Amino acid sequence: MYSSLFKIIFVGIFVSFLPFALLYAIPSIIFKHELISGEVAFLFTYFLPLTFVYLVSTNQILDINFYIKRIYYYSLISLTPSLLLIMVGAILLDDVPVLRWVQIFVAVYLFFILVFYIKEELDYRLRGNLFSEKYNLQSSIYQFVAFLSREKSKKVIEQYFVNEIKAILGLKNTALLEYDKVVDSLILVNGDSWDYERELLQTHLSLFFGKNFFGELQTLNTISYLIVAENKKKITVLVLGRKKNFTTFNLDEKEWLKTISYYMNVSYQNLQMIEDLVKELENIRTKENAPSWVLKMLFNIEEKERKRLSIDLHDSALQEQLLLYRKLSGILEKYNFESIAKQELTFINEGLLDVIHEIRETCNDLMPPFLKETGIVGSLENLFKKVQLRTNLVIDFVADRSFIHSISDEITLALYRVVQELMNNAEKHSNASRVSIYLTSEYDHIILKYKDNGEGMAGENASAFNGRLGIYGIRERVRSVNGNIEFGNSKDGSGLRIVIEIPLEKENQIIVGQ
Repeated sequence: MYSSLFKIIFVGIFVSFLPFALLYAIPSIIFKHELISGEVAFLFTYFLPLTFVYLVSTNQILDINFYIKRIYYYSLISLTPSLLLIMVGAILLDDVPVLRWVQIFVAVYLFFILVFYIKEELDYRLRGNLFSEKYNLQSSIYQFVAFLSREKSKKVIEQYFVNEIKAILGLKNTALLEYDKVVDSLILVNGDSWDYERELLQTHLSLFFGKNFFGELQTLNTISYLIVAENKKKITVLVLGRKKNFTTFNLDEKEWLKTISYYMNVSYQNLQMIEDLVKELENIRTKENAPSWVLKMLFNIEEKERKRLSIDLHDSALQEQLLLYRKLSGILEKYNFESIAKQELTFINEGLLDVIHEIRETCNDLMPPFLKETGIVGSLENLFKKVQLRTNLVIDFVADRSFIHSISDEITLALYRVVQELMNNAEKHSNASRVSIYLTSEYDHIILKYKDNGEGMAGENASAFNGRLGIYGIRERVRSVNGNIEFGNSKDGSGLRIVIEIPLEKENQIIVGQ
């Protein structure tokens, strides 16, 4: 801030006294003749008090560094045409005094600086009309960046990238290829396939591998290409065919290609980092001693995806099925069909109703409704009612309702998912007819006890049992909330017995009977 302030004051002093010194005082002393009159030189001194008035009255300081750099640039490019103009004039006009030429040079020099400044301002203000093509290229960049920010699929991004370049530049053909250095091969990733110098391109890529020609447009006979991404083994290259109007690429188009390729390269890097991170997390997850925070994070991501999928199913597939069901029901009521046709249509209508019911059940399984509102006990009771409607299972459920509102949403969801998986196992795998579930709290822990009269672990080793039951997923779910799980056969040797202990968070710890 103070640096800019001092620079503005210095510029004010410079503009106020430099014309007086250079154009009036020094020429008057040396040449006994002034380049400008004293009155004109004195007018420049008003710039100093105006500078201080500006500094006192403004809330934001002018970006003086920007204007200094621009004036310096205009001064440099104005010097050559001004000198050339004066030299031509001096050759054509011999009787003009030298001092007069100096005055003319100063006037012409300042005029060129002013013209260049005005030109840049006009270019900026009228860029939409004067440079519509360049403006469209910039708009395309903004749209592409916005697309990258919301799209996660690599294939969709590549398709959009190829189509955008082909449409904006008006190309006949465009292709995104992948060159494998190890096997020396080119693979079409996206875009068009046409007859071009494929072998020559392959030779070029093998020669330039690792030479860092990223974003630089190269030309080969009928095609042009540029490297979009590169790693130790592969190069992603964009191949451009001829334009439809048979013109070459101009400077704006080359710069646009380089810019959009840079954003594509960043997108590739981000996607690769995400893939590597996911693989690393999966490797950590498969280990027995995976940290609970990793499991918690993965389950949170899983629940978000479940919620998104449930909403998508409800808002799209379910609504479409409901619309078809209502239309078909209306047709059956409105028109009189033959008995056979009506019977078939009624059968289809009932099938649609079954599909609607299945979709609703799937949505409820993906995202349990009113889990927060009803609590873990109420949600489990609703789950057991649904299970008993579609199976012959007898479910004995005993719960301590004193801690319904004492556990966190995270633990509530973990308990619900565990019981949901246990019900699925009892229904489809264990051949059980009776299930007992006991849910309570002991001091600072939640206890969930499960027992059934099914096959249990008889005749199976632990690893085979884990694969059949999905106990590994239940273990992960329990460990994600820092809980412990024990499983085995019932005391009488038949059926499965599971005991789960989950510690309550400190702020939610309760004592039974308190």
